[in-house]
Amino acid sequence: MGDMLPQVEGLDIEKAINNTGMSYEDYLDILKTYYLTLDKKIDDIIQTFSDNDIENYTIHVHALKSSSRVIGAYELGDDAYELELCGKSSDIETIKAKTPALVQKCQQLKDTISAILPEQDITGTIDLESLLFILDDIRNYMADNDILLINDTLEQLEGVYYDEETNSLINTIKDLALEMEYAHAISLIDEFININS
Repeated sequence: MGDMLPQVEGLDIEKAINNTGMSYEDYLDILKTYYLTLDKKIDDIIQTFSDNDIENYTIHVHALKSSSRVIGAYELGDDAYELELCGKSSDIETIKAKTPALVQKCQQLKDTISAILPEQDITGTIDLESLLFILDDIRNYMADNDILLINDTLEQLEGVYYDEETNSLINTIKDLALEMEYAHAISLIDEFININS
């Protein structure tokens, strides 16, 4: 399979696929979601950095680390992990020194991804299969009360569009997550998945 996969600077696609066991088609779906949510991740990092809000800065670089490693952007993931550790240890000087380079790498990776995704995949829409995949992850993280992964996965739905009714449901799930009303959110997700599977 490795010979058939595109060679893309900043992405180890083969390793990402091997680590997760997903197909290349599934990988492209996840890459699309990453692309569509990367601007929001960048904005959150810049804003919390500018506000000297180290607690939330640490949460946002953690989210960037996790999602970057899933798509095979391991160097970017490692850079984000270093800054996550700096946030946890309040190493402000290193955060100030290295955050601009992290943001630049994110922007460069976004340009790289846009060149390999089909044009229709970078317009902000999301297909049903990808949406079900993301909602199932959110459901499982809610069942485990894993707040960081819930927030990280919900961020994947920022800026994407399916249809008006579904987007209203997604917004309700986000509100319930903020209120930590996980049982209610899980019931809504289960109902949606059962209807659309």
